[in-house]
Amino acid sequence: MPATEITLAEARGTLFETDDDLTVVEIPTAGVVIAVATDPATNSSRITMNVEGRDLELSEFATRQFSAQLGIPSNYLMKCPVTLQATQLSYWQSNLTDRKRNQVVIIDDKIQGVTSPRFTPHKNSRLLDTTVDSLVDRMDEEDIKLDVFEHTYISTRIGLSWPVDEFPGWADRELTYGVHTANSLVNAHHTDAQPHALSGPEHAVLVLPLFDSSGRCRRPPEKELLRWSPDETDIDGWVQAGIDIMLSQTQHVQAALKEAWNTEVSDPDKVLDTQENFIPGPLRDAMRVAYQEHEDPTVYGIAQAVASSVYHAEQPDPVHTFQAERHAGHFAALHDCSSCRRTFNGV
Repeated sequence: MPATEITLAEARGTLFETDDDLTVVEIPTAGVVIAVATDPATNSSRITMNVEGRDLELSEFATRQFSAQLGIPSNYLMKCPVTLQATQLSYWQSNLTDRKRNQVVIIDDKIQGVTSPRFTPHKNSRLLDTTVDSLVDRMDEEDIKLDVFEHTYISTRIGLSWPVDEFPGWADRELTYGVHTANSLVNAHHTDAQPHALSGPEHAVLVLPLFDSSGRCRRPPEKELLRWSPDETDIDGWVQAGIDIMLSQTQHVQAALKEAWNTEVSDPDKVLDTQENFIPGPLRDAMRVAYQEHEDPTVYGIAQAVASSVYHAEQPDPVHTFQAERHAGHFAALHDCSSCRRTFNGV
């Protein structure tokens, strides 16, 4: 479940520990030594890359990133035995004709990512502190609640919420409103900040879109205002601008979710079929299970099933989780938007 009992201080400590251990090293794409190491304790094999004289294990995610840069289909490569994976990586990187360079992201003495040198990891502890500081300028710190905290070396999601006066009489739905940030130290996805609502029987997270003055979905005029670029330096200004936009969204969110709660779906099975096109494959069966548990035949109920699918999947990928929650939020809030109509067939 996303609802967490961890405190802000504990979350900050966890993030700082990872950030403090992070090292970024630029390497040539061609010419690095790829090998296979065997752990005598478990007799398991793993791929290693020599970085500054150290043979470091490549995580599965880093292996997939590196294979993509070499033009090797990662799904094929990961089906191969470890020795063949190392052979393929060694062969194709040694035959590169260009002199492109990469960088490796090292955490816990392991290569967790292989990225472009243009990518600069944005430390999660600073993102959390900047977000909290920006909110404290606008409200009492004791009102800020940590709703979502999911942290891996691939992706970190943080949800902070606060009381919202614009939702009177809706306490029975346990709805909270706040800011959802997503960040990746290994460039698995962009760093961004979006509104989120937390509600429903499983406290499912709906990562919401932005609205224009008429209540229709939109991107802000700056287009990428809520998506941070590694080339930017004014993180504080970026976060503060995002918070201002989100605080201005509450009435539109209220109207959109209220309509979603009151809009029945004529054919839930058909709509669920449509949603399968917009969420990762491993979550599709789980979405059906989530819907069958509550069978709420409204737009909001379908959105809850999409978001709750991540709690019913066997091993949900953190990137898949964010994709499902973002689509759920857009489904709940945009069912009346002509530009997004394709996602709402059957409503």
